Amino acid sequence: SLKILCRTPEYPPGRAFQVFTRGLIHFHLLVLGLAGLLLLVCVPRTLAQTDEVTAPEITHPAIRKIIQSRSGRVRALNRFKAAAALGKNNKALVEVRQLDSVPMSERRGLKQLVRAENADRERMFKAIAAATDTDLSQLPKIRSTYATTLRQKARRGD
Repeated sequence: SLKILCRTPEYPPGRAFQVFTRGLIHFHLLVLGLAGLLLLVCVPRTLAQTDEVTAPEITHPAIRKIIQSRSGRVRALNRFKAAAALGKNNKALVEVRQLDSVPMSERRGLKQLVRAENADRERMFKAIAAATDTDLSQLPKIRSTYATTLRQKARRGD
């Protein structure tokens, strides 16, 4: 078919190759675009952040109540994490990382969200200590253990 293109007056020999190459590039871009769309449709939950709170290994009615309270903030937290505005520190608390990536109108809400989440986490650490009859002086160890649990259960990009 390339030889036929070369014989027509509108496509001189050099021009036929350019048309063929350009068409091939467009075809490859189309295939890559469709593959990307397929990935977005089929794989969002495997690589995306989960909409669940990572519960500690210990359970108790007070801890379950705190987990339920935290569950209401998960989507908002994940949205800010995706914007690189939030992250977790080594004390298993949430902290603001890049406030510049958040519109001015949402910054106050972000700060309130972080305060509420960290307050619930602190309450959860104390509830874990109470449930296990552990002295409050061991809170740093409880935080560290929970931080390790978060790292182990984290998904890519979390």
